[in-house]
Amino acid sequence: MRRSDSLSTATGTSGQPLLLVRHSSPCVSDGLSYRDWRLSDEGKESADRAAGFIAELRPSLICSSDERKAFETAMIIGQRCGVDVEIEADLGEHDRTGVPWRDAATRQQEFQALFANPNAVVFGRESASQALQRLSAAIDRVTTRTLGPWVLVTHGTVMALYLAKLTGRAALEVWSQLGLPTVATVDLDHRRLVELVTDFPAAGP
Repeated sequence: MRRSDSLSTATGTSGQPLLLVRHSSPCVSDGLSYRDWRLSDEGKESADRAAGFIAELRPSLICSSDERKAFETAMIIGQRCGVDVEIEADLGEHDRTGVPWRDAATRQQEFQALFANPNAVVFGRESASQALQRLSAAIDRVTTRTLGPWVLVTHGTVMALYLAKLTGRAALEVWSQLGLPTVATVDLDHRRLVELVTDFPAAGP
């Protein structure tokens, strides 16, 4: 299991952990809104391997963005953990409604501009600061209403912004280290990233 230790800022958590999860890999379709992309077959398999890792921590709550790829990831985790999935719309991705799917080079330029100008609406309908504020409020709202551990399934851009704030790293650097899926363990008591897991090997025979 590969961990991106270069981002980790703590060696353990003193309280109940938050597991912030980036969804697994989707089927990208030009004919559908990014909100409606389903998980690919490979994405389903990767989500199930991540779910095995998460299940060991016995989460008490699983919440998901209302975007399909995130919800399908959360459902796979929920089935492994025996926990129902709740929808929390504010866990959604940076709002890029109306923005067509770009080639890789154009997307990279857009993300660089978004992270470099956090208070500007670079593309879509939100600035990076607005998206981060929305996600942070959702995390606080969910984790204060019940005991953890908590699993919150979200998206790469907003997750990178949140982890960048915790670690003091550049958001673009964090974003470049996230996989599909990724599980970030966060110590909420001290607002620290404990561990970032980006690779979930299949179980042995």
